[in-house]
Amino acid sequence: MTRTTRLILQASAAVMLATGLAACGSNANNTPTPTPTPTQTAAARQEDQFGVAFGNDFRAAPDGEPSPVADGDLVAVSLTTDPVTIN
Repeated sequence: MTRTTRLILQASAAVMLATGLAACGSNANNTPTPTPTPTQTAAARQEDQFGVAFGNDFRAAPDGEPSPVADGDLVAVSLTTDPVTIN
């Protein structure tokens, strides 16, 4: 092998090595992409299904101030109303 051929082979090997190292790269400067958290919809509370203010009155403190009863606090019950499953 001549000296010129040897220099060409060494130069091409150095270029291939540099290209390979540059392709690998480092993630030290890159910030990781945050994983999105799945969103959950809150399940409707059982006591909120019985009327507008029933759930608030149900969760009130036992020694708290009593709230006045108003129309719409309870859902009207009839014989044709679908039954509600109690958990």
